[in-house]
Amino acid sequence: MPRFGMMASLLIGTVAGSGSHLALAWLAAHGNRDGTDFWTFAIAVSIDSFAYAFASIVLITYMSSLTTTRLAASQFALLTSICALPGSLVAGVSGYFVQWLGFERFFIATSLIGAPVAGLCWWVWRKQARASEEATDRREVAAE
Repeated sequence: MPRFGMMASLLIGTVAGSGSHLALAWLAAHGNRDGTDFWTFAIAVSIDSFAYAFASIVLITYMSSLTTTRLAASQFALLTSICALPGSLVAGVSGYFVQWLGFERFFIATSLIGAPVAGLCWWVWRKQARASEEATDRREVAAE
């Protein structure tokens, strides 16, 4: 994160997390063939685990930057609950989608869910950059 910046890391984590579901789709398509089952599984799960860990660390760091020191516990609990809510709501019906679509197409569809999230991340990044530029301009005017 120090190298790329918070928002770039958040965008990378979003894309990596969503893209990792394509590895699971690959596993669903090729996981039970020609004796390479273990390595197919190991590679797909490794990609998914790494992407999930990266995205989680970046998200926790970003949410921590949004909280104030005095109310950090309450604000962080609220933010993490809001982040977990969509997944909790959708998890109950995901089995029906797997049955309807099959695992391959299900994981491809879940990877597409990240597109609006990446768009939102990009929008916040641009908005923060604009606000930072305006603050710098105001400081320069005040210094003159």
